[in-house]
Amino acid sequence: MPLPLRPSAAWRAAQFPGEVGSLGDGAVMYGSSGFWTMARYSLPILTIVWNNLNYQTVRTNFAAWGGEMVKQNKYPEVYL
Repeated sequence: MPLPLRPSAAWRAAQFPGEVGSLGDGAVMYGSSGFWTMARYSLPILTIVWNNLNYQTVRTNFAAWGGEMVKQNKYPEVYL
C-alpha cells in the first residue's frame, strides 16, 4: 500500500465524513497550533499528513522558473 493512505485512515475518514484535514509534512511545521486546538477541544477531525520529505509547493514554483535548479535537478533548502 502507498505510504500516505492506510486502510485505518480511510476507515476513519468514513466515520467522520467532511471532517478530514490534508496537508503536507512541510506545512505541519506551520500549523502545529491546529493540532493543539483539535486535541484541546477533542475535535473529531482526521488529519492526513502527506510525507514527501520536502516543501513540494516551493520546489514546484522554483521548477516553473527553470534555471540552474532545474538543469541540475537540485533544489537546496526545500528538503526536510
